[in-house]
Amino acid sequence: MTTSTERPTRKGLTLSDASREFWKHPSPWMLGAMLVAALIARVVVADWQIADVFVPLVMLALFPFFEWVIHVFILHWRPKRLGWLTIDSLLAKEHRAHHVEPRSIPRIFIPTKSLLWVVPADRCHRGVRIPTSFDGPDLSGIHLHAGCGLRMDPLPHSHRL
Repeated sequence: MTTSTERPTRKGLTLSDASREFWKHPSPWMLGAMLVAALIARVVVADWQIADVFVPLVMLALFPFFEWVIHVFILHWRPKRLGWLTIDSLLAKEHRAHHVEPRSIPRIFIPTKSLLWVVPADRCHRGVRIPTSFDGPDLSGIHLHAGCGLRMDPLPHSHRL
């Protein structure tokens, strides 16, 4: 019996293939638009403070924690029954479907229906963020928050293709 020492050629996805596939989906475009709008707003307002240096650093440091909280409490939400009514979020349903088909590329991205309310809701909770200055608008973390969501694996979880 002879064994071959030759490794089989892997027919995988190239970086350019992955990039093309990534930009075919709406969530990168929606998050990218939010990032561009936030950067423009930040430049227009311009009230630069020392917090403009620290807020993005703090957000980057806390991002893994928020990523975990979203994964555990939102994406792994179990349906709740209140009498005849079952409460189950679209994000949780889609994430469970992703676990069934982890290699399904559309299931890796945030569902468009969810982004249509998540992006505006993100801006509505700005009062819980550290402001850039105490008398100015809270634009300090918008661009970083949008940028953190714009990555090759936009759903906040650790599963990969």
